[in-house]
Amino acid sequence: MTGTIAIVTHAALPGGAPDHLLLARALAGLGLGVVRFAVWDDPVVPWGSFTATVVRSAWDYHRDPARWLGWVARAGGEITLLNPAAVLR
Repeated sequence: MTGTIAIVTHAALPGGAPDHLLLARALAGLGLGVVRFAVWDDPVVPWGSFTATVVRSAWDYHRDPARWLGWVARAGGEITLLNPAAVLR
């Protein structure tokens, strides 16, 4: 897999948590592409530009379940979710 991989996070951790940095380095070390952190409900994130996403810390999803489910459906239609949509729902 090449391209850009998004590590999905939430607004309080836009740059990821310390363990996200470890994951980003590991993915880069495997040659899987560029890694970028992306806040799941940021309206300007270009989800279709990523090759894949891995959801790590969307910890505020429970505050707006309808919006979360909408994001899962939209993102799942545009890119590969490495966390299956059924699990995210």
